[in-house]
Amino acid sequence: MGDIHGAALVRALIDAAGAEKVEVEVYAMGGKRMKDAGAVMIGDNTGISSIGLLEALPLIIPALRIQANVRKFLKSNPPDIVVLMDYPGINIPFGKYVKKEFGCKVVYYIPPNEWLWNTSRTGAITDACDTILSVYPAEADYFRKAGGHVVEVGHPLLDYYSPTRTRTEAREALGYGEKDLVILLMPASRAQELRHVWPIIASAARLLLHRILALKGQHRLHFIVPSVLPNGEHILEQSFEEFGLTGYASLWHGDTKILMSAADLAITKSGSVNLELTLHSVPQVVVYKLDKATAWIARNIFKLSVKYISLINLILDEQVVPEFIQDAADPVKVANSAFDLLSLTDSKYRNMVLDGYTKLMPLLGKPGVSKRTAQYILDSLNSDR
Repeated sequence: MGDIHGAALVRALIDAAGAEKVEVEVYAMGGKRMKDAGAVMIGDNTGISSIGLLEALPLIIPALRIQANVRKFLKSNPPDIVVLMDYPGINIPFGKYVKKEFGCKVVYYIPPNEWLWNTSRTGAITDACDTILSVYPAEADYFRKAGGHVVEVGHPLLDYYSPTRTRTEAREALGYGEKDLVILLMPASRAQELRHVWPIIASAARLLLHRILALKGQHRLHFIVPSVLPNGEHILEQSFEEFGLTGYASLWHGDTKILMSAADLAITKSGSVNLELTLHSVPQVVVYKLDKATAWIARNIFKLSVKYISLINLILDEQVVPEFIQDAADPVKVANSAFDLLSLTDSKYRNMVLDGYTKLMPLLGKPGVSKRTAQYILDSLNSDR
């Protein structure tokens, strides 16, 4: 999501500067979306994202090469302000570097979720920046208590993932009937997630399919898999037959917002997609699994322990959506939870999840996040002149 959030901020910065007749040049590390939004790209880091310690090893040298090129560029083009976004392994040392080397302001927008996962880097985060632009109230409180200067801006997903069509409108556009069952299978935004998470989700989908067909109802069933990994499409398509989903499952190329507006349920990995589904009121079952070696190292060497994995449960600190992590990620359990959430026989479970979404929504703030963030950055620039 970094490139999407970054692109929205780039557009908002350029628009705000234009409205104030201020000339700005935005340089960025990111991907095509940020470039299309108007940024001058000085590095493409979209291919170096990884989950898992072992999987990250081949990416170390490319990441270091990108950082070296960016530092070389900045020495010839000193920045007035630097905006960090997520990626603590890269951004914490980079923030400290630019503060020391150039004496410019550093803003951390969408900081790492230290308040949710572990507190070992909290001091390093507050030291690496002058201001944290926080997306959650609890996050803001956490970093304030740690001595950081914090401004609450809200979550940028509100700006571009809120529904724009009703369920009926979305289904008409997609060719689905009102009584059709539309289930999203959302396994991966990274290659390693496709390897470890997809087999569990696909197995659960097969079990769910058999259970629904056994009801002998009038439901047409659609499993939709958004294509976010072009290099993984052939794996998904081949696996439809392997898992007995041929004729029911299909890949989707395009905006996932319309799918979410039409969907009855999602079986999904953890991540920002959990909040996207919340905005569209789609009940979800969350699944996540790392390779065994990475999980062992995280648990035994780094002593990492998490109460929840989905952002919904983490933010509310309660079990709202069912989630299945690592050894507990059993396809039978996933399928049973998914069936209950479809409310084909009882709506109680589904309503409990939707009530949790209602509790979460006020904590995400109000739309206009990218504009507020851009205005703060622009005001910070102007105050130094």
